[in-house]
Amino acid sequence: MVDFEKTVELHNTGGHYSRFHPVHKFGFNPALASNGYESIWTEGGLYPWSAFDGNAKAIFVKSTDNGDTGELTVEGLDGNYNKLVETVTMTGTTAVQLSGTFKRVFRAHYVDGTHAGDITIRTETATGTVVAAITNGLQQTQMAVYTIPAGFTGYLRQTTYSCGKNDDATVRLFTRHFGNSFQVETEGKVYQSSFTQSFSNFIKLPAKTDIDVRAITTSAGSELIANFDLVIIDGR
Repeated sequence: MVDFEKTVELHNTGGHYSRFHPVHKFGFNPALASNGYESIWTEGGLYPWSAFDGNAKAIFVKSTDNGDTGELTVEGLDGNYNKLVETVTMTGTTAVQLSGTFKRVFRAHYVDGTHAGDITIRTETATGTVVAAITNGLQQTQMAVYTIPAGFTGYLRQTTYSCGKNDDATVRLFTRHFGNSFQVETEGKVYQSSFTQSFSNFIKLPAKTDIDVRAITTSAGSELIANFDLVIIDGR
């Protein structure tokens, strides 16, 4: 999550002040596959980046429980890759369309207490591609994906991967610079343990870079939790 209201000012060598924002992202995959890499998010499978191809997309939200009528906040980027945060009042199993259009969605949280159903955030229609989801009772998404906003530079500081008893995974953090293809940036292996990798020289990520943590297991069904921390520097 990026808290754009809580920033720290740093004095750079050019005599100008820049603001930086800490970002903490985390994801959970409840059942990894053994025959291919999956993104670390609750829906499983590879994250559907292609759902955002072309113009920014209309976004629809709904729950599997008709009693979920509280407010939901969706965070992402608009068609120019600038931050876009919108809060809507849900109407249970009836989908609600957000007023803005999104080029990326990387977080959502249910504002009003606990929701009883599973919430999905979809592109273009009420039955469109799921690009974020909230498991009932958790109140926010678990998705280890992120995109550096326009006008910012990201610096990856640390990654952490963990899995439980008898579970294993090979984990790779992929990045995609704007206009290019995904490539592996760093990786690690875990077996019923946790692994943390800190970067003494932060990994620099330009504006509009996509980040996607993916993993594969030798024991189909293994669970995995993935976290990464970065700061984004306002260069505008």
